[in-house]
Amino acid sequence: MILRVTTIFCVGLLLVLGYTACSTSPGRRIYIDWGCVRCHGASLSGSTLGPPLKGLRSVWTREALVRYLEDPQAYTQKDPRLKALAARYQAPMPKFMMDGETRRMLAEFLLAQSE
Repeated sequence: MILRVTTIFCVGLLLVLGYTACSTSPGRRIYIDWGCVRCHGASLSGSTLGPPLKGLRSVWTREALVRYLEDPQAYTQKDPRLKALAARYQAPMPKFMMDGETRRMLAEFLLAQSE
């Protein structure tokens, strides 16, 4: 009986995970695959390591966010608002070696979460 329940649970879990993986937007997939979720959380609500990423549309354009994602620490040094924000978190935003298209898709995903 336990084996049957475990098997049913595992099959159900695989179906849910498979559906989620297939139905995830490219930007969300980048957010997960590049590890953004570790500091900013699965729901983009933030943690002690990184700030929440909801409501970005009120302070970012797509172009500016893409430039920021190219070299977050260099961009932060030029922006007093980001400098103050970064000081409140334990981990600095790392520089990821993403290509331009990947940064663009991630930026679009993040900005869409503002709604």
